[in-house]
Amino acid sequence: MSRVVHYVGYGLPLALACAPYAFFALRSSETSAITLQDIAFLAVAAGAAIIAYVIQDLDRLRRVLLACTGAALIGLPVMRMATGGPGWSAAWDAGIDAVPIVDIALLAFGFICLWAARARPASASVSAKAPSAISAEVHST
Repeated sequence: MSRVVHYVGYGLPLALACAPYAFFALRSSETSAITLQDIAFLAVAAGAAIIAYVIQDLDRLRRVLLACTGAALIGLPVMRMATGGPGWSAAWDAGIDAVPIVDIALLAFGFICLWAARARPASASVSAKAPSAISAEVHST
């Protein structure tokens, strides 16, 4: 059950972050953008489900899915500009303030996801205190 919670909490946001890639990459396609985004979402959600099934360690699963989400968020502004989207100066000149603001938000949250996904060393002070506290309770009864 806990892997399902990790899949929903980290895998589905990854799928949501990857869906716009289909729009940017295939916007000149004859297929509608909504259909392409739906297919991309379902494909990434299925991939994340497979990853959640394969990786048994929950901390590692969280780190992998968070790192992938961070990379996807950071790549979105680059993908938008690479596929013909307006740059920040062109967007400001056209009065489209949302482009640089959303790009900055995507970059910021992408780096936050990467920061949160880093491996943390186990805290020695917490693990050293736990056995003594448990043994003190056992001996006091």
